[in-house]
Amino acid sequence: MLHAAVFVGAIAWFAAAVTRVEAAAGYPPVPPTLLVQRLQSLAAAGVPFDVTAGAARGEWVVTLRLVEAERAHRVLLQIDERTHSVRVRERLGARGAAPRNADEASLRSLGDPAFDPTRPDAQRVSACVAQASMIDPARLQATRLVLRDGQAEPSTNALARTTADPDAVITLLCALVTRSGYAWQPRFGLGRDR
Repeated sequence: MLHAAVFVGAIAWFAAAVTRVEAAAGYPPVPPTLLVQRLQSLAAAGVPFDVTAGAARGEWVVTLRLVEAERAHRVLLQIDERTHSVRVRERLGARGAAPRNADEASLRSLGDPAFDPTRPDAQRVSACVAQASMIDPARLQATRLVLRDGQAEPSTNALARTTADPDAVITLLCALVTRSGYAWQPRFGLGRDR
């Protein structure tokens, strides 16, 4: 039992270490209120997400606007001014959504038979998944974002990519956080979303 607990703990630690993105060099940390203003200005500039205050102080919920109304992608940002980091939790959800591909429709998991004629494919799926998006350093570096006081202005290309690609939105959020002097720290856990 101890070995299993150590193994799971090591995986959680390794995953958090691998997905962390340090603050960009040359950008001093800004006050949290300024970071929040920049976050809200991205939404006002047309990036497809909504920003609301979370339940706790320093928490902000970013809800991506997806084409499929039955699916949700939420990002909980918790600003820690003391450590100059933003803890990030991502949740993907589906409620009665049409399957995106054959794998999702099959509802088969590891170890299930590949062919089972008595098991039909799903017509609708529901799920809640925690994830941590891997940030591609080259893509992050290529993300153009102008920061002026409480304003964050993405380039036309960066803005266009966010309308079709949720990963582009996450990369843009990471660019905003790291260029505001904070580290991007994905969190893992089974904690309840607010």
